Amino acid sequence: MPRPSSNGAVAWPAEYAERYTAKGYWEGIALGDRLHAVADATPDTIALVDGDRRLTYRQLAEHADAAALRLAALGLRPDDRLVVQPPNTAEFVILTYACLRLGVIFTPAHVAAYLSTFTTLEAGDLILTGTPGGVGAARDPKVFLKPGQVVRTVIEGVGECVNTVVEDKQ
Repeated sequence: MPRPSSNGAVAWPAEYAERYTAKGYWEGIALGDRLHAVADATPDTIALVDGDRRLTYRQLAEHADAAALRLAALGLRPDDRLVVQPPNTAEFVILTYACLRLGVIFTPAHVAAYLSTFTTLEAGDLILTGTPGGVGAARDPKVFLKPGQVVRTVIEGVGECVNTVVEDKQ
């Protein structure tokens, strides 16, 4: 697993870091390393519950590794930034773990405009957003993207992201 990076990150104030370390909250072990150690030690223990869906630590690690490979295939590398607004589902946890595995700096966010108040958006940054069922799930009749349709996101002064919807083979 790539080592966690603090490249471009805003450090915690020294008094917080000292207090959290003194109380044993921070042990100098990266979150991804801790999660992977627990997965290795207790692979068949339930790690994640999302409604009726249950994942063991082994399954969570397998999903995260697969997602990390997909992110790498998209060109993401250690120290790249991935800004997302995922739903509160298992996929959020899987994506977070995948970023930890890949060494990508993962930043959950609410909207791109808000992001620019604390991070510089640059060409090549990837911003993903979503809702639990997608906005089409709330419509009557329901409307969902279909394989072959194209989603184009343009952020003036930053760039453009074009994605073609593919069939989910899972």
